[in-house]
Amino acid sequence: MLTLQDLEAVHIRAWLVFLEKEVGPRGKVRAARTRRWYAQSMHAFCHWLHDEKYVEEDPAARVKLPKIKKTLDSHY
Repeated sequence: MLTLQDLEAVHIRAWLVFLEKEVGPRGKVRAARTRRWYAQSMHAFCHWLHDEKYVEEDPAARVKLPKIKKTLDSHY
């Protein structure tokens, strides 16, 4: 079992790859916005862990958030 002190950037990156490929509860791959929201939540949690001294280094500090492809809005 992984403890908070053992959490590293490689674990977060592996989780993000898992989210990209794993089928969600509705039988579909999670949308890019959903994966981005999950990643932002993980970043915030890791930052909080570091601020509160639960971990010595923020494991998410070097993990880039997934990009969301921008689409042209049809209203313009």
